[in-house]
Amino acid sequence: MQVGKKLIRMSVLLFLISGLASCSTNGLSSPDKSDIDNDLAKPNISVSLVLAPPPGLNKFGVLNCIAHSVANLSDVNIVIELSDGLELVDGSLQWHGNLVKEQKVELSATVKPVQTGNYLITCTAEYMVDDNRWTILEDVVHLSVTKSESAVINPADASPPAPNPAYTKNPLSSHKEAINIARAYLNSSLGVDFTASHLELRGVEKRADIPTLWFVIYEYRSNGYSINLSVAIDHSGSPTNPSRIIQDASNTLAAPQEILVSREEAEHIAREKALAEPYTTRLELDWETRRLVWIVQNSNIRGLGDVKGYVIDAENGEIIRVISTGV
Repeated sequence: MQVGKKLIRMSVLLFLISGLASCSTNGLSSPDKSDIDNDLAKPNISVSLVLAPPPGLNKFGVLNCIAHSVANLSDVNIVIELSDGLELVDGSLQWHGNLVKEQKVELSATVKPVQTGNYLITCTAEYMVDDNRWTILEDVVHLSVTKSESAVINPADASPPAPNPAYTKNPLSSHKEAINIARAYLNSSLGVDFTASHLELRGVEKRADIPTLWFVIYEYRSNGYSINLSVAIDHSGSPTNPSRIIQDASNTLAAPQEILVSREEAEHIAREKALAEPYTTRLELDWETRRLVWIVQNSNIRGLGDVKGYVIDAENGEIIRVISTGV
């Protein structure tokens, strides 16, 4: 049996029954604010994932993930992730190192489904760009295993099989889906014009401590200042959260806001309150108010209960909170 791929712009879809698989390839780089499709253009590395032959129940299939760099990249992680119910029989699921331009790395692994159901297999490549920011590229395979004979269905001609009723989750199949969800959320909460003029997509982050979430990162800019904000997306598809937006884990504004108070003006406000210098000043999103603030502190002040700094609204200059040493 041969497994073919049909290119559809930036994605590749493939459906395999009894091993039924569908593949989609996404890359992430500098986005065009006017077109979500362009969010995933011109990556520095490409990723391709193939499963052949499509394994039936308790049968073997071989996964091949090939990453091809088009630039010199450092600290690259390439990882194949298997859904529960798929067992690794042989091979490797992870590679880490540096890549030179036009270098290819291939991961090969033999896997076996040990129960019927629908499975998601991903091959992800991550590389360092700026200040611990990861750009993540991904190819996916959807595998549906039944007790019936194997068949290959072209997604252009037929619909994919119905999900296994035993599975209550509906995971996202690509980072582009997460980006579209985040953009729709920001357009709704902050307005289309504000989002387009102030927020630039920077990438998608995964965090080992919260594996069910993807963080869509945006760079916010206003009057020469910038700060990274994030929208937390539940990619696992918990049925109790159909919106997929996890607001408590998101680091974004509650409403449109400009930065009209400069760093120097914020320090002047602290100085007028008789806060002794020197100052350590930083721009942050305040979790309580969901507003951008200047935090002006004197770390040398350590007296019990003494005022050591102020949290100042970056738009109107109001003092939101006084920072005191711990009691």
